Amino acid sequence: MHPRRSGAECLFWLGLLALSLLASAADVGPEDTGHAKQAVADLRVYIYPLPEHFQSLSTMPAWSVFNTNLYGAEKRIPEALQEAGYTAKNPSSADFMIVPAYFYAINGHKAMQLEGAQVSLQRQTTNIVLDYIRTQYPYWNASLGRDHIFTLTQDQGFCGFSQFGETHDEIANSVILSHWGLMVPETPCSMEERLATFDKCHERAQVAALEALGHRSPLNHPCFTPKKDVVVPTAAWDDLHFIPHQSKPAADDHVRDDDPNSRVKVVEAISAVKNHTLFFTGGVLEDQPEYSHGVRQIIYKLFKNESGFLLREKVKGIDPMGPEVMFQEMGRSHFCLAADGFGWGVRLKLAIKLACIPLVVHDNVQVPFQDILPYQDFAIRIPPHMIYRLPEILQTVLADHQRVADMRSRLACAQTFFSWDASTGQAVHALACSLLKKVHGADAVVPVLDWQQCTLQCLTPPR
Repeated sequence: MHPRRSGAECLFWLGLLALSLLASAADVGPEDTGHAKQAVADLRVYIYPLPEHFQSLSTMPAWSVFNTNLYGAEKRIPEALQEAGYTAKNPSSADFMIVPAYFYAINGHKAMQLEGAQVSLQRQTTNIVLDYIRTQYPYWNASLGRDHIFTLTQDQGFCGFSQFGETHDEIANSVILSHWGLMVPETPCSMEERLATFDKCHERAQVAALEALGHRSPLNHPCFTPKKDVVVPTAAWDDLHFIPHQSKPAADDHVRDDDPNSRVKVVEAISAVKNHTLFFTGGVLEDQPEYSHGVRQIIYKLFKNESGFLLREKVKGIDPMGPEVMFQEMGRSHFCLAADGFGWGVRLKLAIKLACIPLVVHDNVQVPFQDILPYQDFAIRIPPHMIYRLPEILQTVLADHQRVADMRSRLACAQTFFSWDASTGQAVHALACSLLKKVHGADAVVPVLDWQQCTLQCLTPPR
């Protein structure tokens, strides 16, 4: 069981992931372009050949996170880099070296223990891996790890190594790929208190907790550092693709029920009819103000009875909607709240995959590939202090019919940049562009996204 999730919640999300294998699966975007097989950036990454026990899945529990892919990006990203032609055979010619150890998977079977114990195990695993590459290769010591990449998929990303007073100076210089783009420390204050006196609240919470424990401040190691780290999408739901309502599945796209080799079926296209202005279902945890930075709580408190808003709260860890209903209602909504929880959330990618314009409400949290993708073209983002105007803001957007139509049409392309799929996914190209910014400087690399062709170019200075 995940340390932050109840058994019922784990079962819900696993059911949701299993359902995605039966959801609509027609590929969207340019046909037969082989995006994931054509490198679009002049980038080379060396993949360390680690001993097998650093990449073993034999210790995973029955509900394996690698069966669901929820935390499986640490396995999928090195594979995607290789499939797309971004890898270097000679480490001396590489821009980066990626350490392909399965840090989360190796320790995942210990998740039922106390969180502190799991963090200790992850740190021990990292130390063993570092000892290996330091003794077997000269590159770590030459750069102090600055050109090395680690993929940390746990809920709090790099902060997962800095909980309970532990810090991880050894990889603090390295490039961290994670799903959590928090650029400031957490705060347990309520939304109302944060809006009024954020600085005092923030300072009080941090100083009191750290002084009481006698530990170093996590400010020394933020969860995400924009200049060196990259926020990447989860590997979950890569099998899920929506069909724009303008098109229909071809007759031969329907997989026969008696075909034993079929694991994904094509179903009807998502309807163009939208019944809800805003959709959300999930945990709210009103008694835990640190959860979701207070965003879910304040939206639910203010608008649970708002006309056009379909907001449902879990009751005793059980979601009132089953996975199938959740998929359907998201597809029937104009906007879907993509709020994080105790760490990164899955709803941003799921909303995009289900043709629902994401509503992102967070301060100081970067979303996947924010430095590459023009989110304003397909998502709505507002700061928390504007939540009280949410109905007005969404209605203003909906009144601009052309803007909404354009945003919704771009979701078909945007979903490819959230997918690590070998044939149609383009997340690996967005990652390559973002890593190039670390090589040449952020301003020296210009990402150019063509929505019509659904292609990404990374314009860089000559070597």
